Formats: sequence, C-alpha cells, structure tokens
Amino acid sequence: MLVAAGMGFGIVGLRYVAVTGVTEDEAGIASGVQRAADQLGGSAGVTLYVGVGFVPTLDGADPFLASSFLAIVGLAAAGVVAWRISLSAAVLEDTLR
Repeated sequence: MLVAAGMGFGIVGLRYVAVTGVTEDEAGIASGVQRAADQLGGSAGVTLYVGVGFVPTLDGADPFLASSFLAIVGLAAAGVVAWRISLSAAVLEDTLR
C-alpha cells in the first residue's frame, strides 16, 4: 500500500516537474519523455532485481549476465504475445470483410 501511495505522489510530482517551464507546444513532448524515462527506469530496476534474485539458483553465474538473459527471455515472450495478438486481429479483420 505504501508503494502504491508513493508511486501515486511521485509520478504526479515528476510529471509536474517535467512540464514546468516548457511552452504549451512542447508540453506533450516533455510529458512523453518523462513517461518513457519512467518506464525505462522501472523495467531496468525490475530486470536488475530479478536477475540478482535468481543468481543463487544459477550457481556462480554473473548477476549482470543472469539479468540480461532474463530480460531477453522476457522481451522474446512479449514479442511472441504481441505477434499472436496482431495475427489474431488480422484474421478477425479478414473474416469481417
């Protein structure tokens, strides 16, 4: 519960800081850059913690290599899921024609 509350306050605060001092035309870009950095930081953190957490089970493996391997496996799995979703959407679109 504390993590959710902290993220709620933190994300709003970061968004405010990201768009303060920019023009209205650049506010969308600033907000998008902030959100992309937020997502990249979160995914890098999760990858690092999962890799470090799995190191004892990999018997002497380097934490960086373990986390990199797990990140590649996760990206490949996400790619397969995205491909299957797009394939299903294409089949559905063809049947509706």
